[in-house]
Amino acid sequence: MARAQKCEDLVLGAALSATGIYASNGTNTKNGYDFAVKKVNDAGGIKIGGKCYNLSIKYYDDESTPARAAQLVERLINQDNIRFVLGPYSSPMTKAVSAGHREVPNPGGSGGGGVALAFYPGLQVPLRHRRHV
Repeated sequence: MARAQKCEDLVLGAALSATGIYASNGTNTKNGYDFAVKKVNDAGGIKIGGKCYNLSIKYYDDESTPARAAQLVERLINQDNIRFVLGPYSSPMTKAVSAGHREVPNPGGSGGGGVALAFYPGLQVPLRHRRHV
């Protein structure tokens, strides 16, 4: 199905590991995000507040470093003006970026990780997590 012509563009943001120890899982997370965006756009976009949007994602490589992930989420929010941030892969990256997400009205949670981050002391945003079997 072709993309709807009347839809506006909505850019999501994500800091994922393209390099470093989480690169393989970061790539898998990116592939999952790209697959979901393609499915949404192929179905005619997504409706938010009565408007139709086609999605795209602006990615940065967090280099598998929690501090870098936090910096990049801040960049997405404050410099790139991204309104919707998708979560990174891994518990350490998700914990690091959660502080940046507190300032965003639309936090993205976690793309995957092995720890129930909702139980970290002081974490104030709901985060999706997946336990690996």
